[in-house]
Amino acid sequence: MSTKLGYDVTDPTVQLLRASAFMQNGPVKQVRSLEDLDRWVRSQAYYDIIAYISNTSKAIQGHRLTQAFPVTEQMRRLGEIFDGLEQLIVEHTPKMEDSNLALPFGQVRSKAYRTWMRQMYQHVFSKLDEAINVNCKHINELGQYLRRSFGNANTLDFGPANELMFLFFLCGLFRAGILLAKDTVAAALMLFNRYVNVVRRLISTYGLTIAKDPACTIEDYYFLPYLWGAAQLSLNSPFSPMQCEQGKIMDSYRQDYMMLEIIDHLQKTRRGPLSRVALQLWSILSIPTWPQVYRGLNRNYVDHVLSSFGTVEQAIFCELMSFEAVVQIIPLQRAYWHPLNAR
Repeated sequence: MSTKLGYDVTDPTVQLLRASAFMQNGPVKQVRSLEDLDRWVRSQAYYDIIAYISNTSKAIQGHRLTQAFPVTEQMRRLGEIFDGLEQLIVEHTPKMEDSNLALPFGQVRSKAYRTWMRQMYQHVFSKLDEAINVNCKHINELGQYLRRSFGNANTLDFGPANELMFLFFLCGLFRAGILLAKDTVAAALMLFNRYVNVVRRLISTYGLTIAKDPACTIEDYYFLPYLWGAAQLSLNSPFSPMQCEQGKIMDSYRQDYMMLEIIDHLQKTRRGPLSRVALQLWSILSIPTWPQVYRGLNRNYVDHVLSSFGTVEQAIFCELMSFEAVVQIIPLQRAYWHPLNAR
């Protein structure tokens, strides 16, 4: 008869204790002082984010938003989350007739946005349950990242910190094995693009302000559409950066590229040419080639936005996106490879 025990009576490992803590406490903030920024840039999450941005940038080169790319059943189910979020905006759109002298329209919008946020919290977790295997232990963590991706109900604004949380959500989906390498293009050109469109509707519907980060050279609500927009165009681009505002180019390719979608949106909402309404972007687009544009944007995002205390202090960390220090410092992987490293 075997005397081998059916369970382990030895002391629990550090990994087991850490996993147990994650299950009990969930994601938490880790950057509370400027000194913590040094820990952040040495964390596993930081290295994973850099690698994810790099891998995605390489994968989407030469791809258009309108062309066919693989969309798995898992990706389709995740996309349905945004169908519900857009419907919630319709259901909670503020109405001018609800305002009066005692309740200005600005307050009506604020109240409607906070209602939308409460409904969004419930929607996110219920739809993640449906979209992901119910036995997945990471649903709570992923839901916490996602629900922090749509602005701040207290300050009524949206900024790079919220976008970073959606980046955590996307990266976490791959880290958990929910999305696979074959989903990389669709994650950026479909899922992330759906997210940006929802954010734009939130901003216009509820009048959210920009949570400005002085470290960011792009004065806008988000940064990644510019970065991945330049990556898209870094291979076989039908036009140069300096041609973006030309009417013929805009009419022909507006639906194909994130960068042109951004420019079109800026011109319509801010009502003017880029040189007047988005001077920083206009200056960047004076660079001759798209790989050079990408390289400059990527450097700015890594060296300024991802290193900004004002942005990172709002981030939360857990098991998938870990604040634990990397065991061995390795060179950061950036998407400077051909053709993104072309001069």
